Amino acid sequence: MVFGLGHLIGGWIFGRIWQILNKIKLDSSTWFCLLLAAILPDIDFLIDWTFGLKIHRTFTHSFLFAIMAGLVFYMIFSFLRKNGNKKYFGDINPIQIGLAFFIGISSHLFFDAISSPGVPLFWPLSKYFSIFGITSFAGSAISEYPLTIKSIYWAIFDMGLGSFWILWMTLRGRLKP
Repeated sequence: MVFGLGHLIGGWIFGRIWQILNKIKLDSSTWFCLLLAAILPDIDFLIDWTFGLKIHRTFTHSFLFAIMAGLVFYMIFSFLRKNGNKKYFGDINPIQIGLAFFIGISSHLFFDAISSPGVPLFWPLSKYFSIFGITSFAGSAISEYPLTIKSIYWAIFDMGLGSFWILWMTLRGRLKP
């Protein structure tokens, strides 16, 4: 299982590939959105933890979520650019932000597909895809595998630590995309 810092690194790799293939340089807003999106699917851990549900690796780990998140953030940033403060949103490219969310979430799906049980790429279908094959699950695939509360706490701690480190390095100007 890849934890948050691994997903941030995976998002960075996908971002670098995006830059190289398109011969562009992503701005800091796009990098921030891409890296945020790389850990966003694991928000379901917090929902599981808070409400006692078992929804990890369901909707938030699908192409539908990646597409919807990309479109939602494209629309939000289009609105902000048009109606918001030009000083803060004038230079932001909404299409690039939407793509950053799609690519960041896709990187998360890719790295989770490397581990068992995989991800439900075509949720709500109950097929989970991984490098080990295609498996059917009823409900959350993660509930089929023994996960301790301790490993969930470590995953959340890892996400927080990795996010804090990226933010700290970016604010200090030590991390350049």
